[in-house]
Amino acid sequence: MALDWAIRYAPMVSFIRSRRPKSILEVGSGPQGIAYFLTDTRVVGTDIRFGERPLPNVLPTISSSIALPFRNRSFDLVLSSDMMEHLPENLRQNAMEEMLRVAVRYVIVGFPSGSTAKTHDMDIMAWLNRWSVKIPVWLSEHLEHDYPTSKSLLRALPLESIGYRVESNANWRIHKVLVALQTSYYFNWFVKRFRLDNINLILSLDRILNRGRTYREIIFLDANNASL
Repeated sequence: MALDWAIRYAPMVSFIRSRRPKSILEVGSGPQGIAYFLTDTRVVGTDIRFGERPLPNVLPTISSSIALPFRNRSFDLVLSSDMMEHLPENLRQNAMEEMLRVAVRYVIVGFPSGSTAKTHDMDIMAWLNRWSVKIPVWLSEHLEHDYPTSKSLLRALPLESIGYRVESNANWRIHKVLVALQTSYYFNWFVKRFRLDNINLILSLDRILNRGRTYREIIFLDANNASL
C-alpha cells in the first residue's frame, strides 16, 4: 500500500477503533481501501469498477456514489476517501446526502481540499511532465473539476441536527515529496518491506504529518448530533 494511503486513512482507522461500528460501507473503495488496514473487519465497498480482485474482507458492489443500492440506515458507519474530487461539483451534494441516508450514525469524508491541493497537483503534473513520467489517471481526473472544501460540502446539510468536525490531513510539502517518491519502484518496495505504512506508526507521527497547510481535509459527521 502506498504510504500516502496510510496517511489519508489513519484518522479514519483511529475513529473506527474508538467507535467500533458493527457495519462499515466505503463509497469509492476500489479493491482495497480502508479494508487493507482493517484486516479483521468486513467492509462493504462500492465503486463504478474494481479492476483488480478485491481483498478477502471487501464485499464489492458496483454502484454510483449518488445512487447507493442500500436501504436507509443500513450501515453504522459510512466513509469515503479521496472520491469527492472525482465528481463534478453539482453531484457532490447528492453523494453526501446518499451517504447520510444509508448511515445509522457516522459518516467520514476525506478529500484533497481547495486551492492548496490544486496548486500541489499542478506542481506534481509539471514535475512528472518534466521527467517524462506517465501522468496517473487519478491526477488527471483531479484537475478536471474544482476542488472541494469542507465549507462547500457542508453547505447544504442540515447542520442544526448533525454533529460534525473537520480535521486537516497530510502536510502539503510532505505529501508532494511522497507522491514524487512513489513513482519509484524501489521506494515502494522499501515501504512494503519495512511496513512503513503501519497505521500505528503513522498515528504516532500525527503532529508532524498533519501540521500546517495540508493537502486534504476530513469531515466527521454524527447523525445523532453528538459532539465529535
